[in-house]
Amino acid sequence: MVRAYDPERDADAVHRIWCEIGWISADSDREREMLLDHFYRSGRAIVAELDGQAELAVTTADGTLRHGATDLSMSAVTSVTASHLARQGGLASSMTARAVATDAAAGLQTASLGIFDQGFYDRLGFGTGSYLRRYRFDPATLRVPRGSRRPVRLNRDDAEEVHANRLATERRHGAVTITSAEFSAAEMGWEDNAFGLGFRDSSGALTHHVWFSADEMEEGPYNVEWLAYRSADDLRELFSLMRSLGDQVQRVSVPEPPGLLVQHLLDRPFRSASYTSDKQALGGRGRAWWQCRMLDVEAGVAAARFVGDGVGFVLELDDPIATHLPAELPWRGVGGRYVVDLGASSSAQRSDGRTDLPVLRCSVGTFTRLWLGVAPATRLPLTDELDAPDSLLEQLDDVIRVPEPLPNFPF
Repeated sequence: MVRAYDPERDADAVHRIWCEIGWISADSDREREMLLDHFYRSGRAIVAELDGQAELAVTTADGTLRHGATDLSMSAVTSVTASHLARQGGLASSMTARAVATDAAAGLQTASLGIFDQGFYDRLGFGTGSYLRRYRFDPATLRVPRGSRRPVRLNRDDAEEVHANRLATERRHGAVTITSAEFSAAEMGWEDNAFGLGFRDSSGALTHHVWFSADEMEEGPYNVEWLAYRSADDLRELFSLMRSLGDQVQRVSVPEPPGLLVQHLLDRPFRSASYTSDKQALGGRGRAWWQCRMLDVEAGVAAARFVGDGVGFVLELDDPIATHLPAELPWRGVGGRYVVDLGASSSAQRSDGRTDLPVLRCSVGTFTRLWLGVAPATRLPLTDELDAPDSLLEQLDDVIRVPEPLPNFPF
C-alpha cells in the first residue's frame, strides 16, 4: 500500500528507517528533531506499507533550476529511504517514479536528485550531471587580504535568515534552490560540530555567510557545507574569514564556487599538498553526485538561449519512467516525437510531421545532459545511447555553448 506520509502514524517508522540505513543515530534526540520537525516539513512525502508499517519513504521538495538566466521550477528528490525489509524488490524505483510523476502533473518542469551510485536512477530518465569539486587547503596559505571586519555567529535559531541569504546567493547556469526554509533548518542541525559565520550590512541584514561542520573543533578538518554570497567582494571576504582560522585549523574543505579555481588563491598549493598526511590531505576532488531530468520538454527548451545560427531537428525521445508508473497516474513521462529549434530563441513542439529534418534519438536523461551542457553532443555517443547524424552533432556543438552547470545548493 502506497499513501501520503502521516506524521502521527508514520513518524516512528520513518525514524526507524533512517536509523537502520545509518543516516542518523537512534540515540540522538537532536537528529530525530531535525528529521521529523524540519526535513519532513520541507516538502512532500509518500510511504509504502509492508505488513501495516511504513518501510519505504520518498520525499520531494519544491525548488528551482537555472538554465542560463532563466529559473525553471524543480522537484528535488531529497531522500529515498528503504528499510532492511523493503530492498531489492523494485519498490524504491516505483515509489520514486510515483513521486516525480505527481510533481510533474502538478506543473513542476524539472527534477533533480543526489545519487548513491551511478545507474540506479537512469531507469527513471535521470541523466548524470557535471563534476562538483571540493578543494582541501590549509587556510594559512590563502593569498587573500586579511579581513577588516569581525564576523557574526550564526546558529540554528537563525535558520530563516540563513535560508533567505542562501536563496539570494548569486546564481549561474545550473544553480538550484530549495524553496522551504525548513530544509536549511534541518541541514543546520544534522552535525554535532556545526556553526556559521557571516557578515551583515549597515541595516543589520545578513549579506553573506559560510556554514561549517567540523571533524575536530581544535585542528579540523573544517568542512564548508555551503557558501552564500551576492558578489565577488562577498566571496573574497568569506575566504578572508577562512584565512583567519589558519592559526589553529590545519585544513578546510570547500565546495568550489562557480567560476573560481580555489587553487589560484593559495600559496604554492602543490608543494603544500606533498607534505600532508592522509588525515589532512590537501588538493581537489571532483564527483558527479547529482542527476537531473526534464519533466516538461517544451518549457525546458524554451528557457534555453544558445549562440550561433541555430539548428533544427526532430527529437525522438524515450522516457523509461513510464514503465515504472502505476496505470492510474495521468502523467506518463515526456517520451514522444518533437520538432526542436535551438538558438538565440528555442522551442520544442510535439509533432508527427517534418520528415525533412535530421533526427536525434535518445533518452530524456541524455537530452537533459545535452541541454544543460554537461557534455558536448559529439561526445555523448561514447557514454549514452544516442543516435544522430555526425553533421547534426557537430552543429549542436557549435550552438550549445553554456558554462558548466553547477548546482551550488547541496540537497
